[in-house]
Amino acid sequence: MKNYLSYLIIKCSLSTLCILPLKISLVLGRVLGFLAWCLSNKQKRISYKNLKNAFYNKKDIKELKKIIWSMYQHLGLSFAEIARFGKLDKEYLNKYMDIEGLRYAKQEKEKNKGIIFLTAHFGNWELSSQVASLAGYRTKVLARQQKTTLIDKILNKYRSFHGCVVVTKGANLKVALRSLRNKENLGMLADEDVKKGGLAVNFFGRTVLAPSGPTSIAYRTKCPIIFSFLGRVRGPYHKFTMQQPLYIKTEDDIQKGLQCYCDKLSDLIKDYPEQWLWLKKRWGSSEERNIVILSDNKAGHLNQSMAVASWLKEELNKRGLRSSLPYQQKEEIKILKPSYRHKCCPVFLNIALRIGLYRLFPEKLLGCCLTRESFCEISALPVDYLISCGNSLSALNVIIKYINLSKNIIIMKPALPISNFDLAVIPAHDGTKSADNVVITQAAPNIINRKLKVKDKGGISNKLDENKKTLSLFFGGDTRFFKYQDSFLERLISTLKKICDAGGLNFLITTSRRTSKSNELFLKKELGSYSKCKCLIAASEENPPGSVVSMLAASNLVLVTFDSVSMISEAASSDSHVVVILPDTLNNLKGFTKHKKLIKNFVNKGFVSTATVDQLKSVIQSKFQQKEKIKVLNEEFQVKEALSKIL
Repeated sequence: MKNYLSYLIIKCSLSTLCILPLKISLVLGRVLGFLAWCLSNKQKRISYKNLKNAFYNKKDIKELKKIIWSMYQHLGLSFAEIARFGKLDKEYLNKYMDIEGLRYAKQEKEKNKGIIFLTAHFGNWELSSQVASLAGYRTKVLARQQKTTLIDKILNKYRSFHGCVVVTKGANLKVALRSLRNKENLGMLADEDVKKGGLAVNFFGRTVLAPSGPTSIAYRTKCPIIFSFLGRVRGPYHKFTMQQPLYIKTEDDIQKGLQCYCDKLSDLIKDYPEQWLWLKKRWGSSEERNIVILSDNKAGHLNQSMAVASWLKEELNKRGLRSSLPYQQKEEIKILKPSYRHKCCPVFLNIALRIGLYRLFPEKLLGCCLTRESFCEISALPVDYLISCGNSLSALNVIIKYINLSKNIIIMKPALPISNFDLAVIPAHDGTKSADNVVITQAAPNIINRKLKVKDKGGISNKLDENKKTLSLFFGGDTRFFKYQDSFLERLISTLKKICDAGGLNFLITTSRRTSKSNELFLKKELGSYSKCKCLIAASEENPPGSVVSMLAASNLVLVTFDSVSMISEAASSDSHVVVILPDTLNNLKGFTKHKKLIKNFVNKGFVSTATVDQLKSVIQSKFQQKEKIKVLNEEFQVKEALSKIL
């Protein structure tokens, strides 16, 4: 019923536009273009994403939006012109058409050859075959069959005016070959995205697959290809350009000829972007994919996102794809750090998402909630895969996915329904039920285990006394429900000094961004001149890249305070003994339910041990004497398997 209604609307519109004067018909065409712009939400998003791929860092948001608006206006004018195909004559050509390069077609015709007129979805491409036929070069048009038979029938009726013959792609390809060998002309397009049977070409800085049909047919029939593009100058006035003929003489020329076509087309589109059809996904076959991470400036969250992004990148590489932005050769994972105008904005976006408001005004919502600089950066970036960690970014993740028609991944249990995400990577302690788009892990994702295979980048191993074991401490910091008192820190450091002195151990320590200033000052005072302390990193002042990995790689035993899920997960993924330091009052603490579940689970599985400050000496001694193989947490395979399903 829906298809039949569409057919009736198209038929009535074409019939009405045909009987009206040209000027009025074009005005109504613009109105139809406006209506199409209002009603085609998904097509506008496809166009927007295509434009961002083509003009990344070259045009701003306003320019891209203007191009989409102008494209719909142009399509409306083209529809009005199609309605008048039956009235076209040479007088119309003389008045409204500026034809350039017709001599090339004439020269080839004098050689008694069929010609392939290769055009694109540029300008009024349907009009170009009519113009060629009226100019004396009747053409068989190779056209894709429409999904709706009735619409296909009416379109082919208009395409068939003035001696044009429509040849359906696929089954009737033999007819096209026979036509060229019979010295007839063939009109074709080659600017569509194909997943199979295409040839790799560079199009706007990205590798895509283009249909090899036109150049392959030219090679088999020895017929010339004439690139012919019809562009709108203004209103009903057009310029129809035929370029010098191209012969495909060898098999190597098949790809070269296709690349030549794409180069000429891209140059034309750069000059007149509003006249190309941006409504279809053009970069679906591209070897490049954009992986974007949203970061809330929390190191633990970013590390988790980076882990998932790295695994996703490896899965892409297995399929012959790579992670990079347009016009870039090197692989890159883009990290965005959104800035909200107000701390209430994430809550507002959550509400807007729940009531569906984001589907009506997605860009306006982002513009209201993000700073101008952040909004411009996010809006201009094409996104294929989007990853975030933490609730403050979950709604933003969903809205950006909607705008970009991308795949999105959330880490940790979101406040929003999980159905909003293509994949949710959630630790078991969050208490989430299993689902098709959920992978439940034992810990927070991290890439420690894999990175430990890389040589020490931080130079920490060069500072250590050789032939001595190394003890490292990953110290967290204050939380909403718990603060590290000076008395606790004094006991902890005093105990660790005695252990290191007695065992002749190297000692390494790093704080977190949550570590209080007073705690950092105390650590510097106590350990700054301590000979066994080979490395002290205050995260609030410095955090050299790879320092965590280097410390874990150099350590025989790792101590981690109980307050950081990320640090415990990273330590458990290293090939070291791990001891989680517990406060004496852990059982009475509120707000650490997830931490308690994680630690209990890890203890049961043998990934970590626990100890209070008073128990540290005996636990560390037993770990150094332990001869059993260390159990290492590694959930990389599980997450990769889930990622492969959304590629």
